Formats: sequence, structure tokens, C-alpha cells
Amino acid sequence: MRQTILFTLACIVLAATLAMCESSDPSESNGGDDTKVCTLENDSLGFGPVIVGEDDIRTFTVSFTTATSFPYGEIITMDCADFAFWDAALEAATDTFTYESYEYTGSYDVHVQILFEPAGTGEKSCEVDMGSDCGMLTLTGTGIEQGENCLVLQYDYIDFGAVFVGNEKDTTDFVSILNYSGELSIINCPDFSFIDGETGEPTDTLDLSGSFDIQAWSYDTTFTIRFSPATPGQKVCYVQINPDCGQLELRGTGVEAVSGWTWFEQITVEDLHDVYGDADEVYACGDNGVVLRHTHGTPNVYVWMNQGFGGIPLDALWVDESGVVWVGGGEVNGGATYGKAYYNTDGSANWTEFGESWWLDMVSAIWGSSSCSMVFGGPAISGTMNTVYLWDCSELSGDPLGMGYERMAVHGSGPENIWAVLDLAYYNAYHYDGMDWTLTREEWMDQALQDVWVSHNGLAWAVGANGAIYHWTGTAWTDQSIPGETRTIYGVWGLSVNNIYAVGETGLIYHYDGASWSELAYPGGLTETLYAVWGKSAPTIVYMAGTNGTVISYTP
Repeated sequence: MRQTILFTLACIVLAATLAMCESSDPSESNGGDDTKVCTLENDSLGFGPVIVGEDDIRTFTVSFTTATSFPYGEIITMDCADFAFWDAALEAATDTFTYESYEYTGSYDVHVQILFEPAGTGEKSCEVDMGSDCGMLTLTGTGIEQGENCLVLQYDYIDFGAVFVGNEKDTTDFVSILNYSGELSIINCPDFSFIDGETGEPTDTLDLSGSFDIQAWSYDTTFTIRFSPATPGQKVCYVQINPDCGQLELRGTGVEAVSGWTWFEQITVEDLHDVYGDADEVYACGDNGVVLRHTHGTPNVYVWMNQGFGGIPLDALWVDESGVVWVGGGEVNGGATYGKAYYNTDGSANWTEFGESWWLDMVSAIWGSSSCSMVFGGPAISGTMNTVYLWDCSELSGDPLGMGYERMAVHGSGPENIWAVLDLAYYNAYHYDGMDWTLTREEWMDQALQDVWVSHNGLAWAVGANGAIYHWTGTAWTDQSIPGETRTIYGVWGLSVNNIYAVGETGLIYHYDGASWSELAYPGGLTETLYAVWGKSAPTIVYMAGTNGTVISYTP
């Protein structure tokens, strides 16, 4: 029986009790002779018991700190009787492996497949020099005869990842493919347990006696292990098996939110400029073509795209009613890229460029009341004129709004009530009524604006420089600016007219309860600038994103 298992290298930054992992900026080269440019996921790879004449394929990761340190074309040779590299494209064993391409995940990763096919019984081992300062990889495995009383597991270890304290995560990835009659035990590990198949209750032992016909072959069974961390921190445990069969390592990390706040692990150093989501997921986009994604209620944020879309900075993000994700960006003063917008319909790495022609240098705003009633906006004609484009699924029509500056934001309550605000003092707020765009402002509105949020009943809040908060009552603008605040407010989002959040420069976070604005302080302080905020209800989760890949959430 052939098994293919992928082990991946992750740099997890989850709690104060964990050490910080650092990944190199893609633009930086190796810092010097003392800097190790290559790291193996593990210095050993164990296959456990494999039947003589059968094989097992496993994958491990080699990581390089910079693109310049990646050894293009270097050939690694393996000379071991029972082990070989596996060429997935040719579906064949080979004694050489060539460094040809990598996957960027904060480091430059190569996934190498190894085949273990024991020719005889007994313990087997092999040493492989992975080259380029990577070090030696030790391969181990045991050849066994058919019918030996041994449990072969799908993995040598299982990593549950991060789980919130008080929550639990189950896995059923452990498949027995050989006859085994005995007891499995989890010893002195309060955070891990088996789940009894009959009662559904946790237990420290699992009795497999009589579970298999000793004459049968490849009789598969599945059992469940649960990780339920009681305290924060990294947890490691071992499942004890027959001494001839080795042991299974269990890993997991308990994560505890601080007073309703969660600071997600830093998985990119790029600044994030927008955040948006739907009932299932939330997304963030930023510099160098990065897009992140997160499933509500889970502890991790993942890189969806990195250095995508030609590496252009992304400044706008929107999700339509059917879950299609849109991003936009570009170069402010024209150039080779101009303004670009892309959409994704299936969650894959395949994005489609919005093919319509326009004059936008940057797409800094995307919003729609539906997928066939969308607004794109940003600076156009080499930064000389801010322009909005309306898309109805058949025609793209553009309107200039004012002199061009770097940022525009758009939001509305429907196709006949849309507001656009500009990073420009005075000529900074425009309203669309379904027919025309009209400059709609008061003389005292003298601050450059960065974002706008519109409630379902048409009320609006616009935010900007020096703590500016302007409120549209339906008939006029009123001033709700924060007295004495000199920092810029970059983002605003509301769950209702009585529950609005604003974020900005050097950790600025304000909340509006329908009567007044009050500062909402992150425990321990926050120095990163937050550029965007978005939230969902039932249950309420508010997400904020900003500089250096910062993503935090708040649950009131």
C-alpha cells in the first residue's frame, strides 16, 4: 500500500509564551557568512514499519531564507539500497534530486519526496547530504513481513496546530493497515485523549484486542484523537504502541485570547490595506500582491496569494453576494501596470483579471450592492483626476470626481445611495443618487478623508486626518471629530448605527455606541497602524488589519 504524506514547515507566532519565528524579507539577500540560509524541516524522516516489497512515500520541506540563496540547478544524490527520491511527475524512483523551483510562504520552500521500499526485514537507515549548507538528513524505516502484529500509522506525528484554550479539535487521520491486537495508551497527557467509538467520551486508552482477523490482510480501521488544551502554550505527547512498532507523537498549541482580543500570527511583513469578508471567511490584501484568508472561529490566518498579480500593491477588497472575492490595486502615477482588478470564484490560486478598459492608475476602492451593480474608484490619468467607474455586468461607465490623490473609498446602502470620499481637503465627499455624482459637503469639512461606511438606512460616517469623523444624517453633515486627536483615521465600519468601529494611525481604535465615540485600547498597547476594519454579526467579530501584516480581531 502506498501512502503519500506532506509535512510542511510553518513559522507559528501564536502567544507570548512562544518564541517569535522570523522569515526574511524577499527583497533582502543573505546577511553574511554566519547566517544559515537553509533549514531542514527536521534532520530526520522516519517511515516506521513497511511490509517487505511494499513502499511508502513521504515528503519533507527544505527552506531557504532568501531567493538569492536558492541553489538553482544543484543536484543531490542518494545512494541507499532501500531509499530513493520520488519523481511525482514520472511516478518513478530516482537516485537524484534537483533544486528547480520553490514555494514562497515567508521562506523559500522546496517539498522533497522520499520513497522507502524495504528489500528485507529489519531496521534500515540512510544519510543524505541535502547540500547548500542544509545539512544531513537521516532516513529510517523498518522492513517487516506480512502478518506481523504491528500497527502502521498514516503519520509518524500529527500536528493539531493552534486551538483556542477551552476548545477542542479531533482528527481521524490514523489508519491501521496491518493486523494489530493490543492496547494504545496516552500517558500523562491531559490535553490529548482518544475518543471512545461507542460512548463518544475521551479516554486515555484504546483497546484494539479482537479488532482484527489475524488471518486478514490490509484490514483498515480508524480511531479518533482529540486535542483540548486547558492552558496556553505548546503541547507534546506520545501514543505508546508495541515496542516493535514505534510511537506516535502528538503536537498542538493552546492559544488564549486576551479580553476578547486575538492577535493572529504574523505570516507576512507586507502592509495590509483592506479587509472584507462574508458569513464564512474574512480576507485581507496589501503590498506586493499579498492576499490573506481566515475562517471565522479558527485561530489561524493563511496566505492565499503572495507576490501575486505581478506583485502590485493591493489597496481594495470586496466580496459579493455569491462569495466571489475581488481585489484591486496598481501604481499611483501610471507606469507599466496601471490600475488592475481581479476576481476569484472558487478559492483556488487562479484569479481572473477584470478585462474592461479604464484610465485608473490604481484601484483603491471596490464596492457593490450586488455583482451587477459595482463601483471601482481611484486616481486616474497619471494621478491627475480621481475617477469612479460603474459596472452593471454589461457596460463600464466612468465619471471624474476631483483632482487626483492616492486614495479613494466607496460604500453605499444600494445602487441609488453611494458615497465616495477622497484623500483631499474640501472637495472630499461625493454622493451618487443612481443618476449623477454630486459634491456634497460643508465648508467646515477641511480634512482629507480616507474611508466611509453607510448604514442600511442611508446614514453615513466618513473618517480622515486629525481624528476627523463626519456624520451624514440623511440631510446634512455633522461633525463628530475626536477632540484633540491628531492621528489619521484610515478605516471605518459599522454593524449598526449604534455599533461602529474606526481604526487608524499607531494603534488608533475608536468605538461609537450611538451617542459618543470612545477609545478602545488593545491590552498592552498597539503601535502598528491599522488601515482597515470590517465586522460580522451573529456572533460579532470585528477584524482589523494594518502594517507589517498585522491582523487582529475583537469580540465584544
